[in-house]
Amino acid sequence: MDPTNIIIPLLGFNIRIELGQLLIVFFIVGIAFLFLNILKVKHGEWNILFPEQQRECH
Repeated sequence: MDPTNIIIPLLGFNIRIELGQLLIVFFIVGIAFLFLNILKVKHGEWNILFPEQQRECH
């Protein structure tokens, strides 16, 4: 394969990877927005990844 012919497939692959990452970030931000603003859930109440590290707000 000629080195000049590999640039377009690599660029296309890279663009797809970056778009996939942006899609995941937008999905997570959308879920956070839904919980915090629409459902009015407090931030400390939906910490499901590390529940033992929750801080109680006084």
